[in-house]
Amino acid sequence: GSPGSSADVQVLASKATLASIAQHEGRWGEVIDLRRQVLAGYESIFGAEHPEVATAHNNLGTVLSDAGHLHEARVHLLQALRLRQMSLGDDHPTVASTLNNLGVIHLFQGDYDSALELFGRARTLLEARVGREHGDVIVPLLNEGRALRLRGDVRDGLARSRLALGRSQALSPGGHVLQVLAWNDVGAALLALRDAAGAATAYTQALKVADDLHIASLPEALLARAGHAVARAHLGETNGSRSTLEAVLRDAQTHGARSDQQAEIQWALAEVLARSGRTAEARLLAAEAREGFRAVEGGRRPEVQRIGAWLARPSPRVAVARGL
Repeated sequence: GSPGSSADVQVLASKATLASIAQHEGRWGEVIDLRRQVLAGYESIFGAEHPEVATAHNNLGTVLSDAGHLHEARVHLLQALRLRQMSLGDDHPTVASTLNNLGVIHLFQGDYDSALELFGRARTLLEARVGREHGDVIVPLLNEGRALRLRGDVRDGLARSRLALGRSQALSPGGHVLQVLAWNDVGAALLALRDAAGAATAYTQALKVADDLHIASLPEALLARAGHAVARAHLGETNGSRSTLEAVLRDAQTHGARSDQQAEIQWALAEVLARSGRTAEARLLAAEAREGFRAVEGGRRPEVQRIGAWLARPSPRVAVARGL
């Protein structure tokens, strides 16, 4: 059809749908290619500064971030932010979405102060526009909790994670994928506070929500299984935890989990192997996990450094694995 026709737009919408399906299946190269096509198509139809183009930049940037291409992701997200602020205003909810996505890049890079500043801006903007209890506020609130925990402010992070969990439960009593993420974050914080029993309970709740939603194969659910196994290992159930983590790692590889998500599971398994005296195997897995984290371009530096320090020890003991 002619440029800008409804048929052209429908083709791009179909490509966006295919991209979402491919992302769910972990086919990252295909996802990125489709998102690039959608961006180029909208630029051709509407021009470079249309709100649909801003959305395409945002979606491509988010996918690039998830795939570990952080530098290019930041370029597209900054362009999305500029276009959205220009066409929709500084306080539009979609501006908050892009601020949150930029914060995720800083989170991956270990720049927790910058991440918290961006998550806080996103949350404050949304609270002013749609209200504190609106579902859109939950995502930056969850991310604030995660960034606080990773920065070392574990109790403050736990409080934010529990607040996000409570709001999601109030809005979606039948369960929501954000509740899986929130329970995972609660579990990770409790593990960091050496409350293995509480962590095991939190991860059990994450798995229950995932089962109820029939999303047990998604990375969020796999990470809940991994976290639960680590908590059980802390409670003395090392053998069962090891076999569970080995199965979770196979499932993560099968279902296209990101390299850094697989690395989280390898790192957790290395801890359990070290606890059971299988140091040589633990060191091999830890080295593999480090490479998985390194695959995130310019990111996950804290994990890379932590594993490097662990590998440099003559008698290593792996630190507590953290949820994503």
